[in-house]
Amino acid sequence: MASALGVRIPSPALTNEQITMNNYQKTKFYTRCLLLIAHCSLLIFLTVGCQQDIILGMTTDDLKFSRAWGEPHDTLKATEQIEIWRYVIYDIDHIIFIKDHEVVGQIRYGPQEKMWAITQRWVKHVKDNPVYQLSIDKYLDDIINQRLRLGMTQTEASLSWGNPVNVKRTQLRYGIREEWLYRRPVYSKTVLVFDNGILTDWETIKK
Repeated sequence: MASALGVRIPSPALTNEQITMNNYQKTKFYTRCLLLIAHCSLLIFLTVGCQQDIILGMTTDDLKFSRAWGEPHDTLKATEQIEIWRYVIYDIDHIIFIKDHEVVGQIRYGPQEKMWAITQRWVKHVKDNPVYQLSIDKYLDDIINQRLRLGMTQTEASLSWGNPVNVKRTQLRYGIREEWLYRRPVYSKTVLVFDNGILTDWETIKK
């Protein structure tokens, strides 16, 4: 430090307590910087990595070596040509349908839907019904594209549309009728009618 007369006056020495406080403040500042960097990195990872969409035609190798996907959490084999891979990313089930080692479709729902259990039931239905396997490409296309058809099973509907918001059951002379209510999109509602587990009718009502 210099005085008004140009004579250099030595700065007062810092006490041990002041040095400790300075070091603490520096450490606190650096810690905040590191936390900010980590937070930004996490946001980039969530918006770029985890939300990467599956592209139709991607191969199984593309998925395995992708930073966003990698090895699946679970796999099922429906037929010799069709596999189903499951990824769980932040409690969201991503069900990937693969035919001849190429992605043909994807569905995804939250944990409350229990989609993997529904997928397992569908695979069992496929394996137990050789006649169903003859037209599996059409049925799978209906499921992936959320396309309803008469004769669809409740398992197929659940896999395609998820769980209904409400189910009404009625005992009839010939069996049980169930009416499943969906609100998709929110400004309309669709009611699916099942007689003894088979889709026999549906109606969409717009508000």
